[in-house]
Amino acid sequence: LKLMLREELSPADAVILAVKHQDFVQGGWKLITSLLKEGSCFVADLKNAVSRQDIPNTINLWSL
Repeated sequence: LKLMLREELSPADAVILAVKHQDFVQGGWKLITSLLKEGSCFVADLKNAVSRQDIPNTINLWSL
C-alpha cells in the first residue's frame, strides 16, 4: 500500500468514506467531487460524513 498526497491522485470513478475525517466533513461535496471524474460517479459514505441535502446530481450515494 502506497499512500499519496491528495494532489497526486488521479480522478476516480468512486470514493469510499470509511472514516469521518474532519477534512471531508469540512470540505463536503466540493472536496469529494474534486476527487472524482467528470460525469456520474459513486460515493459510499459509511460514517455519514457529508450532508445528504447537498448531493450533486452526478453522484450516486450509498450510505449505512
